[in-house]
Amino acid sequence: MCTADPSDVEGSNKNLYFGFDHTQTALYWDYSSRFMGTITANQTYIFGANQPSKGVKASSTINTAFFMWSSGAFTGGWSCDVYLTYCYTKVL
Repeated sequence: MCTADPSDVEGSNKNLYFGFDHTQTALYWDYSSRFMGTITANQTYIFGANQPSKGVKASSTINTAFFMWSSGAFTGGWSCDVYLTYCYTKVL
């Protein structure tokens, strides 16, 4: 859940990304455009695999860290609690 300070609205229009390679923004698991832009109250966001056409990583994701990153610095007065749930299933 993200908690916003109504007196300090997010105006940076930065994107929030989720994935395995935080050094770029071409391969990602999911993203949110203009994250928290103009939001002045508590919000809950649920993300799922976006199915990008280029994939989420150029190599295997086994034992790879999962990251959350942005396209730049945010300017608003908000904070987030992030919860991650996953399941690993090997298909032969």
